[in-house]
Amino acid sequence: MQTKQWADMNKTMANSMMKLAEINTNFATALLRQQVEVVGICAEANIKQMQALGEAKRVQDLFVAQSENTQEFGRKMAGSVRETFEMMLNAKTDFTAWYESGFKQAATLNPLSKSA
Repeated sequence: MQTKQWADMNKTMANSMMKLAEINTNFATALLRQQVEVVGICAEANIKQMQALGEAKRVQDLFVAQSENTQEFGRKMAGSVRETFEMMLNAKTDFTAWYESGFKQAATLNPLSKSA
């Protein structure tokens, strides 16, 4: 009987670690995508800045282009920050569910537990 309990416990632990690895991988992948998006936003803003410098006929034209570029950059970065925050909240939810599930599974394996 103890051999089966050990086997069940090892299987449960392995499944739990695989789930944790999956949560970590998904979160890391999503964060990497966000980082790539932020780099793209920054590169786009720099390209627009260089275009404005090359195309401006007057200083006022340059200031207008810079102002528009800055507003667009700010909107895009704010959107990226919102997405990142949502990803973090989702990861927190996933980690909490994993943690709670682990405690419930541990209680079922505990021979001294009332529920076992």
